Amino acid sequence: MVKGLTIRAGIIVGLLLSTSAVATAAPFVPLHQYAQKQWRVADGLPSDTLHAILQTRDGYLWFGTDSGLARFDGVRFTRFDTDTTPSLTANRITGLAEDKEGTLWIATDNGLWSMTKGTFRRYTVADGLNSEALTAVIAGSKGDLWIGTRDRGVNCYHNHQFLSFTTVEGLSGNCVTTLAQRPTEAGGDELFVGTRRGLTRFNNGTLTRIGPPRPITALHVNPAQGQLWFATEQGTVHLLDSRGVHPIDWADPAPRRVNALFSNSRNTVWAGTERGLYRQHRGKLVPHSRRYRFLDEVITVVRQDWEESLWIGTATDDVHYLRREKFVSYSQRDGLTDGPVELVSGDESGRVYCVVDGGLYQFDNGRFTPVGSVSSAEGIRITALHPSAEGALLLGRADGRLEVLREGQSAIRESPGADREGVSAIAEDAAGRIWLAYRHHLMRLGNGEEETFDIAPGPSGEISFLFIDRSDTVRIETDGAGLYRYNRSMTRFIAQSGLVSNHLTSMGQDRNRDLWIGTRHRGLMRYRGGAFVLFSRQDGLPDATFNSIVEDELGRLWSNTARGLARIDIQALHDFADGKRATLPSKLYGLTDGLLSLRSAGVGNRSIWTGPDGRIWFGQERGLSVVDPSRLYTKKVPPKIHIEKFFVAGYREEIAELQDELRQKYTGSGVSAAELERIATVAQAEMEREKPYRDDTLTIGKLATRLGVSANHLSYALNGTLHQNFHGFVNTYRIAEAKRLLAAPSRRDDSILTIAFEAGFKSKSTFNALFKATVGLTPSAYRKSVLSAHFGRE
Repeated sequence: MVKGLTIRAGIIVGLLLSTSAVATAAPFVPLHQYAQKQWRVADGLPSDTLHAILQTRDGYLWFGTDSGLARFDGVRFTRFDTDTTPSLTANRITGLAEDKEGTLWIATDNGLWSMTKGTFRRYTVADGLNSEALTAVIAGSKGDLWIGTRDRGVNCYHNHQFLSFTTVEGLSGNCVTTLAQRPTEAGGDELFVGTRRGLTRFNNGTLTRIGPPRPITALHVNPAQGQLWFATEQGTVHLLDSRGVHPIDWADPAPRRVNALFSNSRNTVWAGTERGLYRQHRGKLVPHSRRYRFLDEVITVVRQDWEESLWIGTATDDVHYLRREKFVSYSQRDGLTDGPVELVSGDESGRVYCVVDGGLYQFDNGRFTPVGSVSSAEGIRITALHPSAEGALLLGRADGRLEVLREGQSAIRESPGADREGVSAIAEDAAGRIWLAYRHHLMRLGNGEEETFDIAPGPSGEISFLFIDRSDTVRIETDGAGLYRYNRSMTRFIAQSGLVSNHLTSMGQDRNRDLWIGTRHRGLMRYRGGAFVLFSRQDGLPDATFNSIVEDELGRLWSNTARGLARIDIQALHDFADGKRATLPSKLYGLTDGLLSLRSAGVGNRSIWTGPDGRIWFGQERGLSVVDPSRLYTKKVPPKIHIEKFFVAGYREEIAELQDELRQKYTGSGVSAAELERIATVAQAEMEREKPYRDDTLTIGKLATRLGVSANHLSYALNGTLHQNFHGFVNTYRIAEAKRLLAAPSRRDDSILTIAFEAGFKSKSTFNALFKATVGLTPSAYRKSVLSAHFGRE
């Protein structure tokens, strides 16, 4: 409650000297890894100077500018200003908010407006406001509305009444520049008021001044972290959390002014300044590369929509939209040489290493740089990579020797038993001993000793991967000779032992210690309780060859395949094996998700690695990609659909407002028209070439998996480009196939039901009804007319 508060004032000074550690920021992603688009005044924006951006619960984005208000539906802008909306008598919009009832509140330099169901209402001094020169507005979770003014402090709209708070009640200043709030443990809101004379916190009836009396230019609360970020006119940025106030350093000379701050649920902090866009990385605010011209402009507002895409407003240019792709990919533009990424690995500190064309690279601050080594200097290819527990980087060489790289210094280890054909894999056991895999034997190095293990896979096979599981058991995969296990003695598994295939490509163990084995052209195997179970493409897997296998923190397997990056739910695999489900749901990611290529550059988990932050790195034929699996499950709210135009046959002349088309706007989908058209074209090519419509269990999810796109994007593409829903799209091909079969002289003795089933229909009645509605004849009548004409011509 606000009415009847007892106001108490206090002052906090000196907290700026706190040296507590700042929360770790999200991994840095260069801005060129974001899809970028911009909108100008020519596209419908009222002005090129923005002060506020808000996404309301119906999915629309609202922009407050110097020349009016604009609503964006994902395709176009609708303007609300003094010309288009007579009831809106002010054009300079300074703040936007939406209350819990869905009312849009608009702060202007000439009063406060509310908009409900398209109707605007103005609030002035006559209604209780103590000033009409407004600078900010924010809505509380309990229904209260807070309004900042230029000269009279802050107003609170509560129970249809305005209350005011000024320096008399303890506010640091009467010229309010910005507002922010965060939830409290008691279930209420804590308000922060930035003014020209400092920052004030309003909590449970107490007004508390925070820090020295410096002008505040930007405020932002991260509700997930409970942290407050604020900036002063002197260009300083600070973090306020439960431990105090912490200054944030700049990577280069600080800009004179910070106009906007934003941090998301992943604690990614963005700062819009007079010199462009900055982002926190490794405890400092760093500028992004000047790849986009607008980064040199004065940025006035930074916000994020439901899909975690950035919307950036500038003072002299356009509205910019930056959408981070699901996958971040690195190639030549990021420092790598041209060629396939053959090896990927990293250490517990998060350092990432990769090998391209036999050369070693290290990832740092969004770029890869070459790492000098003896192997590189001698022109010897690196064939295996492993960061040891002691901090050294172990490099297997094509000449069979081992290079140890530590603190920039290299040493070559000579081994009498080394195979001159090269080291294919390196692993480390719990005792710190190093295992080296060659074509037909293993070497174990440790305690000054060297041991050799001959596994004799035979002339048809060689070691493809070396893996040490959670129980410190050494497992050896071969391509053609089966699976080996070493635990004080060597055990071999081949087809006669229950192994489905002797041609193995990859291996991994999940947190429950089940072993997952990739095969060449046969599918995926599970080894549990001494028994092997095979999962194939016919069961719903997206491919038959799995070149790598890792588990993410959400209980899903990820694998490089020949058709893209596959993700499969582990519990679904268990349920399928136990007969609890009939099909296997899976997801296949491809080029439309940001991958540089579909194929991986290696097998045996050598080209895939999971970092300590849970992100998965995987090498490809054209570069290196990384995905944060948790990012793919954050969106819980489906896109809002607004039917804006429609046509009803027979009523066009009688009802003037009905239009001649039905159009669906998918607000905030973030998919361009060109991309949807491309997906539709690929879907048509797949239907014509592979004929998946013959499968009567085909669903939009299955087809999307085949194409490497999301089911939602496929649906958008079919509806928006081909003007068909999924069933209409598939049935078009089924009817065409049925017509071809019915017209074939060689099939004239086949029953209608046989042809219906072969074309992909589940029942004769459905086939008959749809065929007649489409062709105008029953299937039997169509066959009769076509065959009669055929034999008549003969």
